[in-house]
Amino acid sequence: MTIFERRGSGYYYSEDLNGHSVEAYISRLRDSSGRLSAEVAIMVDDQPVVRSSPTLTSVSGIDQFWKKLNRRIPEPDYGVDWELFCESLAGRVIDAHRQGEEIVDIASVEVPDRVEFSLAPFILKDQPSLLYGAGSSGKSTLSIWFSVLLTNSGYVNTDHQVVVTPANVLVLDYETDAVEVGRRIKWVQKGMELPETPNIKYRRCAHPLAQEADYIKDYCDRTWGDEEVVIIVDSLGLATGGTLDEASQVLEYFQALRWIGRTSLTLSHINKEGLLFGSIFTTNASRNVWELKTSPVGKNTLDVGLFHRKANIFEKESPKGYRLDFSD
Repeated sequence: MTIFERRGSGYYYSEDLNGHSVEAYISRLRDSSGRLSAEVAIMVDDQPVVRSSPTLTSVSGIDQFWKKLNRRIPEPDYGVDWELFCESLAGRVIDAHRQGEEIVDIASVEVPDRVEFSLAPFILKDQPSLLYGAGSSGKSTLSIWFSVLLTNSGYVNTDHQVVVTPANVLVLDYETDAVEVGRRIKWVQKGMELPETPNIKYRRCAHPLAQEADYIKDYCDRTWGDEEVVIIVDSLGLATGGTLDEASQVLEYFQALRWIGRTSLTLSHINKEGLLFGSIFTTNASRNVWELKTSPVGKNTLDVGLFHRKANIFEKESPKGYRLDFSD
């Protein structure tokens, strides 16, 4: 019996060979210049045997992989043709990966009557939105406020001038830590007289999002399924590996967001000229872009202005203004 199926961001392949159950878990697929590599973990009779990252499109890569398996589980002793198994595994994964998404009859697609937001007008549903501004200007605090609003469906205040569709939130933090983010969440909840929010999840990140995308996608799918999820990334520079000027790194970041397949808000910075830092593809790949500017008002108060810089499928909004008060 042979099984080959999609599992999360990877694949599962198994065969019964000469009375032995052989299973392969394929993850972290990477396609570069036509060379497809993957992390492959092999189990034989429920026991781990090999974990390696062969290049599936390379004859020598597959040869090295099956020979390594053969050293661990010799064919004369177990009767398993590792060369045939590995070639079959590679072929199935390559074909499935190259097939990509299915072709859709556009006439069958349900088109909403209006543009959908997770948090209007700042976070566009199922698309990448961007909020940028100077360092220490309140971007992170504002994104925490958005998170609290998204996860408190019973809270209504028309003075905020936002419309919220309840969603789970995942914060991908490249700049601080869980204690700092947790502290800010508690501040906002206390200031708004709200109970603690149960649906904000946090992950401290150290690697570019392109390297983390499989894990993030699998976590969201496993934890929330088809429920609405908003991912907040703080911030773009570190999430691309610190190479915002390089188009390839920025494009890899947005490709990772597309692969994860959830609504997102990315925070970013300005350069010395006061413009959005980095490659033009940062703006091009974002579907909804807001700039944040601030002005201190006394010791514990900050006025925040939000200016709409890009809207792909709806009219630009008028500027929005908020006051952040950090008193007791």
